[in-house]
Amino acid sequence: MQEIEDLAGLDAVLASPGPLTGLRFQDLDLTGHEAPVLARTDLEGLVVLGGRVSADLAQHLRQHGALVFPTDPGVPVNPYRATLYQPHELYAGLSENGYDATPDALAYHWSRDGDSHHDAFVTLLRAIHDDSMSDALSEV
Repeated sequence: MQEIEDLAGLDAVLASPGPLTGLRFQDLDLTGHEAPVLARTDLEGLVVLGGRVSADLAQHLRQHGALVFPTDPGVPVNPYRATLYQPHELYAGLSENGYDATPDALAYHWSRDGDSHHDAFVTLLRAIHDDSMSDALSEV
């Protein structure tokens, strides 16, 4: 299994003769690569984790055996993010709005929200985010 985490990696796999079977596309904007992906049918087992995917492309991917994980605009983090957060991202708005309005605080409160602990989708998103951050940390 190979994770593709940036557009350069995506360009490389799309240019290669190898199948896309079993690859993981993590948080990629596929809008500029729609035509070459729509031309492929070797998609069985491909997993698309978030990113930007048109409805037509998502349908094509699913029809050919790929699994497409949706984004959730109600979540204060990008669960599929492939890189670690920078301090300026975590504490954006601190001086204007205080800590409770920062992405760091919103993410912490989301991770501890008791009402959503029994929501299977939220639990899945939290687990994916935790794994994404662990993976990014191991690459440092």
